[in-house]
Amino acid sequence: MADGAGVMCPSYRATRDEKDSTRGRARVLQELANGSAVRGWRAPEVAESLDLCLSCKACSSECPTGVDMATYKAEVLYQRYRHRPRPPAHYSLGWLPRWARLASLAPQAVNRLAAGRLAPLGKRLAGVDERRALPAFASRTFRRWFADHPVATGIRCCCGWTPSPTTSPRRSASPRSRCWKRPAIRCGSPTGGCAAG
Repeated sequence: MADGAGVMCPSYRATRDEKDSTRGRARVLQELANGSAVRGWRAPEVAESLDLCLSCKACSSECPTGVDMATYKAEVLYQRYRHRPRPPAHYSLGWLPRWARLASLAPQAVNRLAAGRLAPLGKRLAGVDERRALPAFASRTFRRWFADHPVATGIRCCCGWTPSPTTSPRRSASPRSRCWKRPAIRCGSPTGGCAAG
């Protein structure tokens, strides 16, 4: 992947290490497949090469041969942990939507626990580095806030947040777009009628 226009593997952009590039990862997987240097799914070389892969699929859109490292990583993880328990961090982060829903029932109590003396123990049990600060939960969920703020129709441009874990902003130019009554952010539309919440 070249440094021009287009997409590039984010982990390679951060480290600039060949082993974190699509080419480096593909080489390790090729050695795994032909058994030349890497022996088995649980080989440390395989884990190290795929550790920083975010499964973002930038490689599949940028690579001329369409190498999809996310699919390969999923297969490697499946083979590695087949009939074995995963590390605690996999469960704590994989179940994050469930934990967040539970925490939204009593956010102040959860925030006190996360900032208190039990925080290091909780981080250790969850497989989270102790140097990491845990995010505070809002006292009100976005769904509750949104339910209390009706939408207005007839605005030509509307920026909204997608209901995904990555919440990237999306724009729609449809005349039937809906915008929130009290927008939190103005997105700079030339008409001035574009808002995001």
